[in-house]
Amino acid sequence: MDRVHEDRDAFSAGVTLGVVTPIGLLIEGGVVRDSTVSLFGLEDRYELTQYTLATGYQFETQNGFRLIPKGGRSRWRLFDKEGRLLNPGPEEKHEIKGYEYFWELTLQKRIRKVTALGLTFRDNSFEFGSARSIAFTITFNM
Repeated sequence: MDRVHEDRDAFSAGVTLGVVTPIGLLIEGGVVRDSTVSLFGLEDRYELTQYTLATGYQFETQNGFRLIPKGGRSRWRLFDKEGRLLNPGPEEKHEIKGYEYFWELTLQKRIRKVTALGLTFRDNSFEFGSARSIAFTITFNM
């Protein structure tokens, strides 16, 4: 299989639920979906959905900063649909699925007793290539 390098920007949305123990150990599960935008179906469309289970550690300072390294395993599904632009035949659709390991690093700042804002860098390697993302995060403690 020939690999083609293609950089695509995508919108991402997801939700994660987790538990942090009193000593900082973190266990969480979540779902995230990344999707490209295709105006009127003219461009190729990609959609990556991931279901994740991860563990990590939450380091917290006295002034409310948190550093959270974690790693885990994801079940993923990649769907792509060929766009109509410069495509002479019928638009092809493909779907592949698999399981992979990932890691991520989050830096947060607690702004209230139950709320923190932060940034997360995530690196995934898939059988079709790699995906790196930077996400803005909002955490609510219960």
